[in-house]
Formats: sequence, structure tokens, C-alpha cells
Amino acid sequence: MFTWNTKWTLRPVVVGNTTKFLGVTLDSKLNFNEHITNITKKATASLMQCRRTVGPTWGMNPKTCKWMYTAVIRPILSNCGSIWIRATQTDTNARKFKRVQALALRMMSGAMTSTPFIALNHLTNTSDIILFLIGEAAKGAARLQAYGSLTLETITFRKGTIKTHTTINKQFMVDLNIPSKAERDLSIPTMMLERHFTVTTPGADNIEYRDSLLNTIDNISSETITCYTDGSRTDSGSGASLSYVVCAAPPVSSKLYSEAWGSPRDTRASYIITTDNNDSTQLKRSFKLPDYCTVYQTELTAIIEACKYLSTYTNTHIIIWFDSLSPIQAISSL
Repeated sequence: MFTWNTKWTLRPVVVGNTTKFLGVTLDSKLNFNEHITNITKKATASLMQCRRTVGPTWGMNPKTCKWMYTAVIRPILSNCGSIWIRATQTDTNARKFKRVQALALRMMSGAMTSTPFIALNHLTNTSDIILFLIGEAAKGAARLQAYGSLTLETITFRKGTIKTHTTINKQFMVDLNIPSKAERDLSIPTMMLERHFTVTTPGADNIEYRDSLLNTIDNISSETITCYTDGSRTDSGSGASLSYVVCAAPPVSSKLYSEAWGSPRDTRASYIITTDNNDSTQLKRSFKLPDYCTVYQTELTAIIEACKYLSTYTNTHIIIWFDSLSPIQAISSL
């Protein structure tokens, strides 16, 4: 327990000789100076290992070096940034981050050691590390706020006010114009101990599988509920018209195809639910998705919306057809 009360007797949790919580080093003053020292040392050590593969006239090219820094090294620096971001307001801590980035930028550009930090950022088209950390902290705070886990706390003393990380992160969100109440594609992880469905994939022989689909669908019991879903992204946005659903999903009867509406250019996610081997349509739905959605999100959205409706059925055999491998893998991992 960390508290300003000097009479508190409960000791903090210690791992080895260091107090840590989710990878963040906590010191007695909660100024996170020790944490920043640790992560900058770790990032520097990782960079020095990578530096062995780069020389003045040989080794990785600048593009690969930049990818290595932005994809491998920089995430080490930004881990859990929403918690300790206020520590970057001191010049000492900010300089530690800038030195790490300067080392990486010199490695990729071949610049002299005397090159200023700002010049290195412009030469390599890299964001200032402190501004990057602020952005990552703001995005993390936005996700926490969407989960309902971010609160506003202010500690007031006689000699002034100490702003907590939640207050600072909310100010970052305002400065960066991140909407506080915007809808976000988030789901809280849950543990599923029992799974009452099976997943079937074509396997290696896709041609044989496709050739057998018509026969498979014709032999489905008439009481079985069949659902076809699809999603796609076009130049004008994301989604799929129902006609796309019918074409992309396993081939169905011409009667069902004639009932499809919309055009292939409609930016909509859709699903259709049938019985009696596609002779009876129970429900068909098509809806617009935000333009920033990916194809993967549109596919999952169509499946989720269909499942919401199908969850009202009990003691019924249900088959959902869709033609994207990524949602199948995601569902199989539940």
C-alpha cells in the first residue's frame, strides 16, 4: 500500500528487490523516476544489441532500422504510459526518453552524435518521443474511459494541487480532441468454460469442399435454422450488401438470391436467416457501419448481430455460414 500517511504499517508487495505492478516500478514517492530509469535502460540495451547489425556502409537499411525502433523498442518505452505519463513533465525524465530515441535515429540515419534531437526527428520523419508518449497515454485513457474504469481524481493540499494521472490523461484527451463519449469497438474479456458450438473449416482442399457445398446444404434438415453473413470494405466505406452475402456465402437457391436487395457498392454489413433449406426467410437485415471499420470488424459485426437474434432460439440446430478465416479463428479461440 502506498500512502502519504507515515503511520501506515502495511508493507507493499515486493518482487525480488523491486516493487512492481503490471510492469510498472513503484517507488515510495510515486514519482516514477525509477520506472523511467529502468525502461530507458532496457530500451537502450535492446538498441545496442540491434546496433551490432548496422554499420556505416553495411547492415540493415534505414527503413528497416526505423521499423525496428517503432515496432520493437518504442513499445518498451510506452508500456502503461497512462499511469506514469506525468513523470515526463520533468526535464530529467524527458531527456532520458529523448536520448534513447536519438540513439535509434542516429543508428538509422548515420547522423553525427552532435546532431540535435529536433533535427534528428525531422531528418527521419519521427514524432517527438514525449508527444508520442502523450498520445499513447491519451489513447489508453480513452480505452479505460470506454470501459468505465477511468475516474477524475484531484488531491488538494494547502500549498497547491497535485494532479493525478487520470486528471492529466483527461486533459490530454481534450487537447488531442479525442471524443469522450464516442462509440468504440471494445469488448470486455470473459472466460468461457463451456462452448456449445463447433467450428468447421474447409481445410487444405478448398476445391473439393466448395464442390460439396450444394449437396451439403440440400441435405440439411428442414428444421435447421441457416444463417448467412458477410462484411466487406469498399472505397466509400465498410460493409456488405445482402447480394454480397448471398454470393460470398455458400451457394443457395435462386429464390433466395432473388430476394436479396442492395447493390455490391452499398457499404453495409448484412445477414439473412432461413429455414426449410432456404425456402423460408425468417429475417434479413442490412445496416451501415462507420467508415473507419476494417473488413475484419465488419465480418464480426454481422456475425454478432445475427447471433443476438439467434440467441432467442432454444433447443434448435443452427448453422452460420461465413467465408472469412479470421472470424473463424477468433471464434475457435474462445
